[in-house]
Amino acid sequence: MSAFEFVAVLFSVIVGLAISHLLSAASELIEIHSRVRVYWVNNIWLVTVFIWDIFSWWGMWELNNLEMWKYPSFFLIVVNLSGIYLMTTLVLPKSNESGIIDLEKHYFSVHRIFFIITAWNFGSIILVNHFLFFKPIISPFTIMPFLLAVLSLFGAITKSHIYHGFLSIFTFISLIIFMSLDITIIK
Repeated sequence: MSAFEFVAVLFSVIVGLAISHLLSAASELIEIHSRVRVYWVNNIWLVTVFIWDIFSWWGMWELNNLEMWKYPSFFLIVVNLSGIYLMTTLVLPKSNESGIIDLEKHYFSVHRIFFIITAWNFGSIILVNHFLFFKPIISPFTIMPFLLAVLSLFGAITKSHIYHGFLSIFTFISLIIFMSLDITIIK
């Protein structure tokens, strides 16, 4: 077993559980759709987080190029993936609530912690690119995560519907652009 295979097991479990949780929560809400009051911002975050989960899994392949692993590198990746897991579990409410499930109410009840975790995740992306892939702190690989971290921190403190709508669309578009620039090929 290679070093990458050894460390990739935990990475795969974390991201796999995140995707499983998201799909399960979405499926449960679809089953009781007549009791669900949708909120377009929450729906954009649902799609964004799902794509982010998949992209994170795909991006793990680049870690295969690391010649050796030390605990701080491993810990940094686990911190990053833990943020992804927590974001994923917060984006949708549990469907075991009785009565109407209001996704807007849920969104604003968890938005502070969701965006603090999102900022933490973007910050850890900067650290991963710098310490594991030796990218400069200020580079194309860090500018967008830094900007999104700052925007996310502001998202944690504001309840402005306009800002949250903007942030959801901006983050979604940023993720799509970032993905389109990824040249990772798995052989």
